[in-house]
Amino acid sequence: MLQFLGAVTDEDGTPIVGASVAVDYIDHKGRGQWKSVRTVEGGRYSMHLPARPHSQIYGEPDTLALTYAWSADFHTNVQLVRGSASENEVNFRLRRPRRIDAGGSITVTIDGTSSLCTDLDWLFYLKTRCEVIQISTASAGTLVIQASSTGSGGARPYLIFTGEPWDEYYDSITVPVKAGRIYTVYIQVPAGAGPQTYTVQTSLNSTSR
Repeated sequence: MLQFLGAVTDEDGTPIVGASVAVDYIDHKGRGQWKSVRTVEGGRYSMHLPARPHSQIYGEPDTLALTYAWSADFHTNVQLVRGSASENEVNFRLRRPRRIDAGGSITVTIDGTSSLCTDLDWLFYLKTRCEVIQISTASAGTLVIQASSTGSGGARPYLIFTGEPWDEYYDSITVPVKAGRIYTVYIQVPAGAGPQTYTVQTSLNSTSR
């Protein structure tokens, strides 16, 4: 049995009691397994599982487990665990949704506490980390989203717009949007890039009526 333990906190470092933590793993018979628990005082959790080291999970080789943490009013955080240690500490920092109006801007930092880049549906980029923003549109038109590093030598950001139509590209994307909608955008960098800070700016060219 291998132990998985750690704590779940919010973006300010405050422990979250009652958050869910799950471990997705392969047992020694080669069967996919899933185990979840709730955090207790101090946001702590612990579980012992018969996880098989050096497995392949969601296409990722040499993996011990894929771990998840979530709670109401927060984005889910996903972390990959490698190796074969008997004790595996995985801490999670959950972030509340960050929303701006189209035409606004926001500063986003991606670091080792950021989730691997997934929406738990179609998007499963486990070699990258993401931060998520939401953009609300008061009117229909063409939305431009640009991300630029606040420092020199930063990793080039990759933007993923999950609305209709789906669009993704480096640095900047331009997409048609409808009025009264909230759109989700992932800002993505390679998982090993180290801490990166970006200014995300938006503009909306409204459709004439």
